[in-house]
Amino acid sequence: MAEQELIPNKEDREFTTSIGHWTGDGEWDPGPVGGKTGLQKVTLPADLSIKTIALGYPYVKPQPGEDNSLLFNMATKEIHVSGINYSFKLTDGNYTFEYADVGGFVGGIWASFGDVWTIPLDWDKTQSILTITLQQTEEWEADMVLDDFSLKAEVPGRADHLPLMGVH
Repeated sequence: MAEQELIPNKEDREFTTSIGHWTGDGEWDPGPVGGKTGLQKVTLPADLSIKTIALGYPYVKPQPGEDNSLLFNMATKEIHVSGINYSFKLTDGNYTFEYADVGGFVGGIWASFGDVWTIPLDWDKTQSILTITLQQTEEWEADMVLDDFSLKAEVPGRADHLPLMGVH
């Protein structure tokens, strides 16, 4: 299937030596965690405060008029946590696509997250922001790690173009 990567900077996706152009409450972690190295870590404090990381234009470039598939991996660094509130959101200030849930994590075991959004034709690419929000629901500190971000769009007009039917 022909796809175009819409987070063009490899460091913004893989965190090999830094957190790239991400802003907010994250910091670089060398790992390893569950066999992965080069991670973005977000420490969730016991006071249950909300922590956020964000990546904006030109480092995230959703493709208007196409299905855009967001995928990434997340885990706790060391401990088992039964409840983390998490959400991921893509917005241009006019349109917002968001997914929110609560989930448990086992230290060092990676889980994949994502969604598929059809971006409107009048989406303002220059105002695009991808945001991940995390909050511990239990009263102890937990380190969340994130890796392998990808935002892909179908390339129109190709013979191998197929409709995107869900997260793959």
